[in-house]
Amino acid sequence: FNCFACHERNGVGGPDAARSRYFIGDEGIADSGRLPPPLTGIGQKLKVTWLEGVFKGGGRVRPYVKTQMPKYAAHAGTLAALLLRTDARPELPKLSAEADLEAGRKLVGIQGGMNCITCHVWGDKPSLGIQALDISALNERLQPAWFRDYLLNPQVYRPGTLMPPLWPGGASMVKDVCEGDTEKQIASIWKFISEGDGLPGGYPEVVPGAFELKPVDRAILQRTFMKDVGPHAIVVGFPGGVNLAYDALKGRPAKLWRGRFFDAYSTWFVRAAPFEDPLGEDVLDWPKGSDADAAMEFGGYRLDKAGNPTFMLRIGGQTIEDRYEAVDGKLKRTVGGDWDGLDHPVGAEVTEAGNDTFIYSWK
Repeated sequence: FNCFACHERNGVGGPDAARSRYFIGDEGIADSGRLPPPLTGIGQKLKVTWLEGVFKGGGRVRPYVKTQMPKYAAHAGTLAALLLRTDARPELPKLSAEADLEAGRKLVGIQGGMNCITCHVWGDKPSLGIQALDISALNERLQPAWFRDYLLNPQVYRPGTLMPPLWPGGASMVKDVCEGDTEKQIASIWKFISEGDGLPGGYPEVVPGAFELKPVDRAILQRTFMKDVGPHAIVVGFPGGVNLAYDALKGRPAKLWRGRFFDAYSTWFVRAAPFEDPLGEDVLDWPKGSDADAAMEFGGYRLDKAGNPTFMLRIGGQTIEDRYEAVDGKLKRTVGGDWDGLDHPVGAEVTEAGNDTFIYSWK
């Protein structure tokens, strides 16, 4: 069946390693994000029923791998049985009988555990970082003895994997769970995956609005990623439903909107945080600027007692102070210094209030 055209087994076959080392997939998991998994020991790894399902065209657990295997439905039983016999390793130790489901929940989680959900999907919950395969139902396809051996030696089974050695040298790095006993910990993880209900420990319980920032008594400032602003966005929510996004990389305001301010869930909990949109409405954009903006240097910001920000810039050797506050549902901006490239949000009504002060109003 020419399996070696795509898969590696015992050092034979698979894509040319020399061509793949530099490739980083869209999911941030390097070769694992695009190459079919190795077949070394596959008969020991997978349960025979799962193997048969794969040969019949099912069992797809890596949606990020674009290559799809042909179906061999007529030979599924024969191939699965052959691999099971060929790869049998009866010498592999079994999982410990001393397993604690709640200890497993903690170990899979991010609060005092092994942080598995930092990379791995859990059911319908995306991981907190790169989106590696779902581990919530590993018991449906993996053999327990293989699972134990893989956790102890991930690089042996898949050289180059980003899976870290969580029990280096067989010793646990988490000493306060299962008395630091490696075998009990691995068995507990398996027990939680197989029998546990609910989410791993520390997984954020997300409900609508649970992490929405709502300015009430003072302005709120949050660094984040934002669409059309970039990875250096600073968003400011003012009481009264006036909101600003500032691009710290270019040293200039970027967006202005009304209503709801910002949902901080992804910024706070997701390692590979997406680029956010404003939560509110009536969004206005500042002009994108010009090449001359490259001469600007962002010098940080300071906050007054009400949380209103003043952004500091260096332009052509001079210091510019760019201050913002909300007044009666409008945005008040005061600029200190000589800024030749000063501009205003497109579509806003701009009223000059003297002393380089501008009032922005919009519908």
